[in-house]
Amino acid sequence: MSIKLSDLAADLQADVPARNSLPSADQYQRCVEESVADFGRRVGRRKIETLSIVSGTATYSLPTDFVKLVKLESLEFPDGVMHTAAG
Repeated sequence: MSIKLSDLAADLQADVPARNSLPSADQYQRCVEESVADFGRRVGRRKIETLSIVSGTATYSLPTDFVKLVKLESLEFPDGVMHTAAG
């Protein structure tokens, strides 16, 4: 299901009508954008991804909608030692 940003802003404007031209149309839209972003941070959809770790590779491609790492399920290191740039 998807809802247009303009529809959400219009709904907000109907629920909270402007007084003396405040909030403006841009402020309604920004409010919706910030609310959606906040909701996504608090109760975003979690996805399970697998990364194939290759020796000598410093960076890996992540999904385009990646925001943050919630949990790293398992890592195996030779001899139990993790080699990092910091030592």
